[in-house]
This record gives sequence, structure tokens and C-alpha cells, in this order.
Amino acid sequence: MSDTEHSIDLVIYSDLETIGQVADDYAAHQTFSDYQARRVANTARRQYDDLILFCTYLAAAGAARNADDLFRDPQAWHGISAGLVKGFVSWQIKQGYAIASINSQLATIKVYCM
Repeated sequence: MSDTEHSIDLVIYSDLETIGQVADDYAAHQTFSDYQARRVANTARRQYDDLILFCTYLAAAGAARNADDLFRDPQAWHGISAGLVKGFVSWQIKQGYAIASINSQLATIKVYCM
């Protein structure tokens, strides 16, 4: 192949990569919206409280986030890593939270990180 053909392949791949990212973002928003539409009010309130606690931990770790944003916008979860979630669990243990509470709050974080 000539150098020109390789350049075209790179451009096509780059465009495909961009289109794929847009499709992934759309799917994430759709999945997020679908999930929120199906859950009951009590679940939503409990999850919001769990997110407030998670935001308290993030602020203590120097990575403040807003619970409203995490509750409503899947883009607000960008940058939340497995290490932060593990740190959240460790932080709760040090704070004296019961294992059942920690597991419940961890379940909420996992649902929203999907």
C-alpha cells in the first residue's frame, strides 16, 4: 500500500473512533435514563443519600463532586475509578459503618458507575 492509502485508513479509523465514542455516550445516557425511570421513589431516596455520603468521602479525598450531578448526569461519573470506590469502602470501615450499610452503599455506586 502507498502512504496515501495508510493516511486514509488512519482518518477513517479516527472518524470511526469518534463515532464510537458518541454512540457509547448516547448508550450510557439512555441506560442511565432507563434505569432511573424504572426505580421506585424509596430506592431513589436511598440512592441519593448514598451518593451524598460518597460525595462526602470524595471531598475528604480532595476530589469533591456534587451529589445532584452524580444522581442525574452519567457524565459526572467520569474519573471515578475502582481505586476511589475501594477507598470509599475503606473510609466507611474507618468511620465505623456496618458491613451491611457499606454493601448497600457500594451497590448504589456500582449501579451508577455502569
